[in-house]
Amino acid sequence: MKSFRISTHITADFLADAEADLIEVMHDRLTAYRDRFIPLKIRRIFFLLIGLLSLSGLLLLALLLILNECRPPSSLHLPGYAFFFLLMLAFAILQGRQGNVQVMPFPRYWRWLARNRAGAMLNRAKKIAPFIAEYDFHGDSATYHRTTGELSRFIWARRFHGFRRTRKNYTLLYKRKKSLYPFAIVLHDPSREFGAYLDELGIASLDEEPCQSKQ
Repeated sequence: MKSFRISTHITADFLADAEADLIEVMHDRLTAYRDRFIPLKIRRIFFLLIGLLSLSGLLLLALLLILNECRPPSSLHLPGYAFFFLLMLAFAILQGRQGNVQVMPFPRYWRWLARNRAGAMLNRAKKIAPFIAEYDFHGDSATYHRTTGELSRFIWARRFHGFRRTRKNYTLLYKRKKSLYPFAIVLHDPSREFGAYLDELGIASLDEEPCQSKQ
């Protein structure tokens, strides 16, 4: 297997495009990971329990009012409790009717987490851009240097294996098919030579798995 190098000029615009796409990829990985541990059936039971508990709370408050001749005990903040139980009941009902149980619980959290992880992966690169990303490949080993001006700095060395996800501006390397986070990200322009190199190493592509954004 021959040795070769790929060099890419990394700019702020390059990284912005990469990060926007990486957020979607990370969101897919995170929600797939979540779904393996919190299956749809469990989520449906979760919202059913919320609804039943909220309804029970409202019935209990009504009973307390009846027993106290419609005058709430001064030690209880019944309006506040009633509002809370009504809010939770409406929440549970709306999730079921709108089908959001498919993407719940808490879709905004998973979107935030995807943005957070994508940003963390590119954080250092964004701080020092523009620079030249240089990757040297020898067999199944790769080394990464960042060059700014006349200064070239060693960043990491990795042995490539496992699985890959190739996008427009980068490639992610995973140890296992269902790994949540990659062990390496390679920033690069489209490169047939790099793709052929990964094929030769037997690194299987996960690119047939489409992004499921907008959840």
